[in-house]
Amino acid sequence: MSEKESFSKNAKVLFFEWDALVRVTPTGIREKIGIEDLFKRVEGAKGIITHTRFGSRRELNRQLEELGLFGLFNKELIVVTDLLDRGPDHRAFKVAAAVADIPAGRCVFAGIDPGMLIAAAVAGMRTVTLPVPGAASGDFKAEDASGDSEGRTVLKRRVAPLPQLMPRVVDEDIGPTYILQGRIVTMNEAGEVIAKGNVFVRQGNIEAVGPLDMPRPPAFADVPVIETGGTIYPGMLDLHNHLAYNMFPLWKVPKKYGNRSQWQRSGEYAAEVKEPAKLLSKYAPTAKAIVRYVEAKSLIGGITTGQGIKTRNGFKKSYFQGSIRNIEETDDDRLPEAGGTIMDLWMQPYKIENFRRQLENRQAYFYHLSEGVDAGSRRHFLNLVNNDLVAESLVAIHALGLHPEDYKLMADKGSKIVWSPFSNMLLYGQTINLQALLESGASFAIGCDWAPSGGKNLLQELKVAQIESRRQGVELSAERLVRAVTSEAAKIVSWHPYLGLIRPSALADLLVIPGTEDDPYEMLIRSNELEISLVTVHGIARYGDRELMEKLHADPENPLEFIEIGSVPKALHVQMPGSVLQGLTFQSAAAALTEAMSDLNAFKEKIGQELAHFRSLGVVREEPFSIELDNEMDDEDKYESLDMIIRARGIRMVDRIRLDSPVVGAGDYWERIDAQKSISEDLKKELKEAYK
Repeated sequence: MSEKESFSKNAKVLFFEWDALVRVTPTGIREKIGIEDLFKRVEGAKGIITHTRFGSRRELNRQLEELGLFGLFNKELIVVTDLLDRGPDHRAFKVAAAVADIPAGRCVFAGIDPGMLIAAAVAGMRTVTLPVPGAASGDFKAEDASGDSEGRTVLKRRVAPLPQLMPRVVDEDIGPTYILQGRIVTMNEAGEVIAKGNVFVRQGNIEAVGPLDMPRPPAFADVPVIETGGTIYPGMLDLHNHLAYNMFPLWKVPKKYGNRSQWQRSGEYAAEVKEPAKLLSKYAPTAKAIVRYVEAKSLIGGITTGQGIKTRNGFKKSYFQGSIRNIEETDDDRLPEAGGTIMDLWMQPYKIENFRRQLENRQAYFYHLSEGVDAGSRRHFLNLVNNDLVAESLVAIHALGLHPEDYKLMADKGSKIVWSPFSNMLLYGQTINLQALLESGASFAIGCDWAPSGGKNLLQELKVAQIESRRQGVELSAERLVRAVTSEAAKIVSWHPYLGLIRPSALADLLVIPGTEDDPYEMLIRSNELEISLVTVHGIARYGDRELMEKLHADPENPLEFIEIGSVPKALHVQMPGSVLQGLTFQSAAAALTEAMSDLNAFKEKIGQELAHFRSLGVVREEPFSIELDNEMDDEDKYESLDMIIRARGIRMVDRIRLDSPVVGAGDYWERIDAQKSISEDLKKELKEAYK
């Protein structure tokens, strides 16, 4: 029997994987892949099974229509596994067969992703590995996997992650060419500091670095030379932040807690943080304002990379791509994308195996580990140990409840740690045992956590880290601290040697602080938001002193936004062509949030009336833009609709919240510091002194 006859005789439905139908070019344009021959080989119906992030079948249908593919498929056989809370999972394929109303054995799945091919085989479908660029190789059978007690797919053999079909770059390597002059803190392995030198920036990259008498590369014969009068550092990487909450001021933490679940379930947290965040993040105008405001707030603090904000734009979920880098979605093959999970890993078999797969397929996988000081907090680490989940790709955020031998085990396995000292002390009254951490040899970075119970930016966290190391009597040099937000942070996410240091071929993410006389590492730790002269991301000047920003601004269609930080004139450039936030300024975002937060319950009532008006007209309104919150206990909170939030009754929410300033010490900040019950009076005093 011929192959064509075999398909015709045995297959009633041919399901395709989305990535086997379409490829994405470097410019973002989707193109069809030629698979017409396979269509002809099956006489039955054709469908699609996909686990890509469409968020709804409607969005997938729209894209199929744009590509001229929609008419080729039975619309009832388009299965989006996101809506089933399934990834490459054999149950999704069983659902697809049930929708087709035929046994799975009469279905064929044609794809390129090994995980999906194996899951389809476990469900009983025949599989075809398509010969398209980047496709998996080898035959995938049901024997390669099994279903566990929870019904999830468990792979029996390691399957390499699917190579990307086309190389991608987050910002195309285009942009201005210029020379920055100043003292250069390279953050290379030798700790080289060039007392007076040039950084040659071209099309987003650093082409050369050297002293003033170094010959210019040919491309820099006649380009602007920008004398900064300051010290040039790599841009800072914040490896732990819940950005979607950073419009809120420092929370007056009611008491000292033993673990994360205690404060997350408290009424005070719900009233002052959780419920206001849900309301503001689900309404499109304020959701957009949050994204714009907190991104600019990061730049104002010298941060060029942070953890992402997950947004929903219509039916499509994705990480927002803006003017700072996002470790979870880089769209750049030079910078591997990190994954992560926040909630504790309870020991269900399918969660263990999913965690293991993530560790195997990521260079860095972030996990909020043992966030607390009670015995139960350490249990989460022991769960990892008992299931052989302490791996080189594991990046443990907090790791507060660990014992000295635990840090040593993590170091031996190559695992890393992200330390958030201020948040630890505000919530739990203590932070990591620094002596044990340093003696273990484990690699660590420093992260802010978030504004409600952490530093506004890494400059503040560096100060707290230095104060705390001295209190513990630990020798932690200023250089080591600065490495924890530059070169070491970049190594943790496998972005070295492109970021975290200043060298030829690195990406031009840079930070300039005025002055060249003092110790460069101590100088960065002592500096504050008002003193930042310049921040560049991929060679684009994004924030800094007005004079420097005007000299480097190269986007006449999007003029600079002039602002004042304290009383110091500064400029921002946060506009991105094609962005859903295009045209929204930092100041207008601040004004929108200030108005909404000045009377939250009145704001909620106003939105309720707006939704009721649409309902009265028979319109079910889908918010065009919203934020998925990432720090709540219940998964349902992340997906609650605006309508559900407005209709909820009996949920307590404060009337008014002050918009958080990007500047430490502004407004009632020191009053809020004084009100904190878990941090010592000495820390309060030293922190105030550091900002005088």
